[in-house]
Amino acid sequence: PAVVSIRTNQIVKRSWFDIWGYRHMGEPYERDGGLGSGAIFHPKGYVITNAHVISRASKIFVGIPKLNEKGREVSTHEHRALPVAIDIENDLAILRLMPDPEHGIERFPYIPLGRSNDLMIGEGIIAMGHPFRLGFTVTRGIVSGLNRSLELGGRKFDDFMQVDAAINPGNSGGPLFDITGRWIGVNTAIYNRAHGAEGIGFAIPADRVRSLIAKAFKRRVITGDWLGIEFEEGSRSEARVKRVFPKGPAAMAGIAAGDVVGWGRNCRRRIRRS
Repeated sequence: PAVVSIRTNQIVKRSWFDIWGYRHMGEPYERDGGLGSGAIFHPKGYVITNAHVISRASKIFVGIPKLNEKGREVSTHEHRALPVAIDIENDLAILRLMPDPEHGIERFPYIPLGRSNDLMIGEGIIAMGHPFRLGFTVTRGIVSGLNRSLELGGRKFDDFMQVDAAINPGNSGGPLFDITGRWIGVNTAIYNRAHGAEGIGFAIPADRVRSLIAKAFKRRVITGDWLGIEFEEGSRSEARVKRVFPKGPAAMAGIAAGDVVGWGRNCRRRIRRS
Protein backbone atom coordinates (compact mmCIF):
# COMPACT_ATOMS: atom_id res chain seq x y z
CA PRO A 1 0.00 0.00 0.00
CA ALA A 2 2.94 2.39 0.46
CA VAL A 3 3.69 2.19 -3.28
CA VAL A 4 1.44 4.98 -4.53
CA SER A 5 0.25 6.34 -7.85
CA ILE A 6 0.64 10.02 -8.68
CA ARG A 7 -1.35 12.11 -11.13
CA THR A 8 -1.24 15.84 -11.72
CA ASN A 9 -3.31 18.63 -13.22
CA GLN A 10 -1.76 21.43 -15.25
CA ILE A 11 -2.88 24.97 -16.10
CA VAL A 12 -2.61 25.56 -19.85
CA LYS A 13 -3.74 28.20 -22.34
CA ARG A 14 -5.21 27.49 -25.75
CA SER A 15 -3.96 29.76 -28.55
CA TRP A 16 -5.04 30.23 -32.17
CA PHE A 17 -4.29 32.43 -35.18
CA ASP A 18 -6.93 34.43 -37.01
CA ILE A 19 -7.12 34.92 -40.79
CA TRP A 20 -4.82 37.98 -40.56
CA GLY A 21 -2.11 35.98 -38.79
CA TYR A 22 -2.57 37.47 -35.32
CA ARG A 23 -2.15 35.09 -32.40
CA HIS A 24 -4.86 35.02 -29.72
CA MET A 25 -4.63 33.49 -26.25
CA GLY A 26 -7.67 31.88 -24.67
CA GLU A 27 -8.57 31.67 -21.01
CA PRO A 28 -6.38 29.31 -18.98
CA TYR A 29 -7.95 25.97 -18.15
CA GLU A 30 -6.96 22.89 -16.20
CA ARG A 31 -6.27 19.51 -17.78
CA ASP A 32 -4.78 16.16 -16.84
CA GLY A 33 -1.01 16.30 -16.59
CA GLY A 34 1.63 13.71 -15.91
CA LEU A 35 1.40 10.23 -14.39
CA GLY A 36 3.89 8.56 -12.13
CA SER A 37 4.52 6.54 -9.01
CA GLY A 38 6.06 7.09 -5.62
CA ALA A 39 6.60 5.55 -2.21
CA ILE A 40 5.70 6.77 1.29
CA PHE A 41 8.82 6.82 3.45
CA HIS A 42 7.35 8.31 6.65
CA PRO A 43 4.11 7.50 8.52
CA LYS A 44 3.11 11.20 8.52
CA GLY A 45 2.61 11.01 4.77
CA TYR A 46 5.90 12.02 3.14
CA VAL A 47 6.34 10.63 -0.38
CA ILE A 48 9.43 10.38 -2.58
CA THR A 49 9.07 10.53 -6.36
CA ASN A 50 10.79 11.99 -9.43
CA ALA A 51 10.86 15.73 -9.99
CA HIS A 52 9.77 15.31 -13.62
CA VAL A 53 6.59 13.53 -12.47
CA ILE A 54 5.27 16.73 -10.85
CA SER A 55 6.78 19.29 -13.24
CA ARG A 56 4.34 22.07 -14.20
CA ALA A 57 1.71 20.61 -11.88
CA SER A 58 -1.04 22.88 -10.56
CA LYS A 59 -2.48 20.10 -8.39
CA ILE A 60 -0.99 16.81 -7.23
CA PHE A 61 -3.05 13.76 -6.31
CA VAL A 62 -1.56 10.69 -4.63
CA GLY A 63 -3.49 7.43 -4.80
CA ILE A 64 -2.96 4.91 -1.99
CA PRO A 65 -3.99 1.44 -3.18
CA LYS A 66 -5.94 -0.96 -1.02
CA LEU A 67 -4.75 -4.52 -1.64
CA ASN A 68 -6.36 -7.82 -0.75
CA GLU A 69 -4.51 -10.78 0.72
CA LYS A 70 -3.39 -11.85 -2.77
CA GLY A 71 -1.82 -8.47 -3.52
CA ARG A 72 -4.55 -7.38 -5.92
CA GLU A 73 -5.62 -3.75 -5.93
CA VAL A 74 -9.31 -3.54 -4.99
CA SER A 75 -9.64 0.24 -4.60
CA THR A 76 -7.65 3.47 -4.41
CA HIS A 77 -8.04 6.38 -1.99
CA GLU A 78 -6.70 9.70 -3.33
CA HIS A 79 -5.11 12.44 -1.24
CA ARG A 80 -4.09 15.93 -2.31
CA ALA A 81 -0.37 16.50 -1.89
CA LEU A 82 1.98 19.47 -1.79
CA PRO A 83 5.69 19.55 -2.72
CA VAL A 84 8.07 19.85 0.24
CA ALA A 85 11.41 19.73 -1.59
CA ILE A 86 12.47 19.44 -5.24
CA ASP A 87 15.98 18.50 -6.37
CA ILE A 88 16.18 19.15 -10.12
CA GLU A 89 19.84 18.09 -10.32
CA ASN A 90 18.98 14.59 -9.09
CA ASP A 91 15.40 14.44 -10.49
CA LEU A 92 13.91 13.86 -7.03
CA ALA A 93 10.99 15.40 -5.16
CA ILE A 94 9.41 15.02 -1.72
CA LEU A 95 5.63 15.42 -1.33
CA ARG A 96 3.49 15.75 1.79
CA LEU A 97 0.02 14.21 1.83
CA MET A 98 -2.66 16.65 2.96
CA PRO A 99 -4.89 15.67 5.90
CA ASP A 100 -8.21 14.08 4.99
CA PRO A 101 -11.07 15.90 6.83
CA GLU A 102 -13.16 12.73 6.84
CA HIS A 103 -10.48 10.61 8.48
CA GLY A 104 -8.67 13.21 10.60
CA ILE A 105 -4.99 12.67 11.39
CA GLU A 106 -3.82 9.43 9.82
CA ARG A 107 -0.81 7.19 10.12
CA PHE A 108 0.06 6.20 6.59
CA PRO A 109 1.63 2.91 5.46
CA TYR A 110 5.30 3.46 4.74
CA ILE A 111 8.51 1.75 3.61
CA PRO A 112 11.84 2.33 5.39
CA LEU A 113 14.54 3.50 2.97
CA GLY A 114 17.44 1.07 2.60
CA ARG A 115 21.05 1.40 1.47
CA SER A 116 22.65 1.12 -1.97
CA ASN A 117 26.37 1.17 -1.17
CA ASP A 118 26.68 -2.62 -1.24
CA LEU A 119 24.92 -3.37 -4.54
CA MET A 120 26.53 -5.86 -6.90
CA ILE A 121 26.12 -6.30 -10.64
CA GLY A 122 23.95 -9.33 -11.34
CA GLU A 123 21.94 -9.36 -8.12
CA GLY A 124 18.17 -9.66 -8.38
CA ILE A 125 15.86 -6.64 -8.10
CA ILE A 126 12.10 -5.99 -8.07
CA ALA A 127 10.45 -2.81 -9.43
CA MET A 128 7.00 -1.62 -8.33
CA GLY A 129 4.76 1.13 -9.63
CA HIS A 130 1.60 2.09 -11.52
CA PRO A 131 2.37 2.19 -15.28
CA PHE A 132 -0.12 3.20 -18.00
CA ARG A 133 -3.00 3.56 -15.49
CA LEU A 134 -3.03 -0.23 -15.20
CA GLY A 135 -2.77 -0.23 -11.42
CA PHE A 136 -0.25 -1.75 -9.06
CA THR A 137 2.41 -3.59 -11.10
CA VAL A 138 5.50 -5.63 -10.20
CA THR A 139 8.40 -6.46 -12.55
CA ARG A 140 11.72 -8.14 -11.86
CA GLY A 141 15.26 -8.28 -13.22
CA ILE A 142 18.88 -7.78 -12.20
CA VAL A 143 21.31 -4.94 -11.61
CA SER A 144 22.93 -4.54 -15.04
CA GLY A 145 25.38 -1.75 -14.19
CA LEU A 146 26.38 0.86 -11.63
CA ASN A 147 27.55 4.49 -11.76
CA ARG A 148 25.96 5.15 -15.15
CA SER A 149 25.66 8.65 -16.66
CA LEU A 150 22.55 9.65 -18.59
CA GLU A 151 21.25 12.74 -20.41
CA LEU A 152 17.55 13.52 -19.91
CA GLY A 153 15.83 16.67 -21.13
CA GLY A 154 19.12 18.42 -21.79
CA ARG A 155 20.50 17.60 -18.32
CA LYS A 156 23.22 15.15 -17.46
CA PHE A 157 22.68 12.85 -14.49
CA ASP A 158 25.39 10.74 -12.88
CA ASP A 159 25.53 7.69 -10.64
CA PHE A 160 22.47 5.87 -11.95
CA MET A 161 21.85 2.17 -11.48
CA GLN A 162 21.17 0.34 -14.73
CA VAL A 163 18.56 -2.42 -14.48
CA ASP A 164 16.76 -4.71 -16.90
CA ALA A 165 13.43 -4.85 -15.05
CA ALA A 166 10.61 -3.46 -17.18
CA ILE A 167 10.17 0.27 -16.44
CA ASN A 168 7.39 1.94 -18.41
CA PRO A 169 5.69 5.38 -18.46
CA GLY A 170 3.99 5.74 -15.08
CA ASN A 171 6.70 3.73 -13.27
CA SER A 172 8.80 6.85 -12.74
CA GLY A 173 9.27 7.58 -9.05
CA GLY A 174 8.32 4.08 -7.92
CA PRO A 175 10.56 2.08 -5.58
CA LEU A 176 13.16 -0.51 -6.55
CA PHE A 177 13.83 -3.37 -4.11
CA ASP A 178 16.41 -6.10 -3.75
CA ILE A 179 15.27 -9.70 -3.33
CA THR A 180 15.17 -9.32 0.47
CA GLY A 181 12.60 -6.50 0.16
CA ARG A 182 15.04 -3.70 0.98
CA TRP A 183 14.28 -0.38 -0.78
CA ILE A 184 17.45 0.33 -2.79
CA GLY A 185 16.44 2.91 -5.41
CA VAL A 186 13.88 5.02 -7.28
CA ASN A 187 12.88 4.02 -10.82
CA THR A 188 13.48 6.98 -13.11
CA ALA A 189 13.93 6.38 -16.84
CA ILE A 190 14.15 3.96 -19.75
CA TYR A 191 16.67 4.18 -22.56
CA ASN A 192 15.38 5.59 -25.83
CA ARG A 193 13.70 2.67 -27.59
CA ALA A 194 13.97 4.53 -30.90
CA HIS A 195 17.59 3.37 -30.86
CA GLY A 196 16.48 -0.25 -30.58
CA ALA A 197 17.29 -0.56 -26.87
CA GLU A 198 15.50 -3.22 -24.82
CA GLY A 199 15.75 -3.96 -21.12
CA ILE A 200 17.77 -0.86 -20.24
CA GLY A 201 16.25 1.09 -17.37
CA PHE A 202 17.72 3.43 -14.80
CA ALA A 203 17.14 4.05 -11.10
CA ILE A 204 18.47 6.54 -8.56
CA PRO A 205 20.39 4.81 -5.74
CA ALA A 206 18.83 4.97 -2.27
CA ASP A 207 21.87 6.70 -0.77
CA ARG A 208 21.29 9.75 -3.01
CA VAL A 209 17.62 9.75 -2.04
CA ARG A 210 18.66 9.68 1.61
CA SER A 211 20.83 12.78 1.13
CA LEU A 212 17.85 14.74 -0.27
CA ILE A 213 15.69 13.72 2.69
CA ALA A 214 18.46 14.78 5.07
CA LYS A 215 18.70 18.21 3.44
CA ALA A 216 14.92 18.73 3.39
CA PHE A 217 14.53 17.90 7.10
CA LYS A 218 17.84 19.26 8.39
CA ARG A 219 17.52 20.52 11.94
CA ARG A 220 18.43 24.16 12.46
CA VAL A 221 21.00 24.73 15.19
CA ILE A 222 20.29 27.94 17.15
CA THR A 223 23.13 29.53 19.10
CA GLY A 224 23.02 32.32 21.64
CA ASP A 225 20.01 33.47 23.68
CA TRP A 226 16.66 32.15 22.49
CA LEU A 227 13.33 33.51 23.69
CA GLY A 228 11.07 31.24 21.66
CA ILE A 229 9.28 34.17 19.98
CA GLU A 230 8.77 35.15 16.38
CA PHE A 231 8.06 38.90 16.04
CA GLU A 232 6.31 41.06 13.47
CA GLU A 233 5.89 44.82 13.12
CA GLY A 234 2.64 46.17 14.57
CA SER A 235 0.48 49.03 13.29
CA ARG A 236 2.49 51.53 15.37
CA SER A 237 5.86 50.00 14.45
CA GLU A 238 5.92 48.18 17.78
CA ALA A 239 7.19 44.64 18.31
CA ARG A 240 4.17 42.37 18.14
CA VAL A 241 4.39 38.66 18.95
CA LYS A 242 3.56 36.71 15.80
CA ARG A 243 4.27 33.21 17.10
CA VAL A 244 5.22 31.58 20.39
CA PHE A 245 7.10 28.28 20.22
CA PRO A 246 5.69 25.59 22.53
CA LYS A 247 7.82 24.79 25.59
CA GLY A 248 10.05 27.82 24.92
CA PRO A 249 10.95 30.46 27.53
CA ALA A 250 8.28 32.90 26.25
CA ALA A 251 5.52 30.26 26.36
CA MET A 252 6.51 29.30 29.92
CA ALA A 253 6.34 32.99 30.90
CA GLY A 254 2.78 33.30 29.61
CA ILE A 255 3.43 35.39 26.49
CA ALA A 256 0.89 34.77 23.71
CA ALA A 257 0.58 35.60 20.03
CA GLY A 258 -0.69 39.16 19.55
CA ASP A 259 1.05 40.57 22.63
CA VAL A 260 3.02 43.78 22.24
CA VAL A 261 6.30 43.54 24.16
CA GLY A 262 8.33 46.56 25.25
CA TRP A 263 10.67 47.66 28.02
CA GLY A 264 9.82 50.23 30.70
CA ARG A 265 11.88 51.95 33.39
CA ASN A 266 14.35 49.86 35.36
CA CYS A 267 14.22 47.27 32.54
CA ARG A 268 10.92 45.85 33.77
CA ARG A 269 8.92 44.06 31.12
CA ARG A 270 5.67 45.57 29.89
CA ILE A 271 3.14 43.45 27.98
CA ARG A 272 0.02 44.88 26.39
CA ARG A 273 -2.70 42.61 25.09
CA SER A 274 -3.78 43.74 21.63
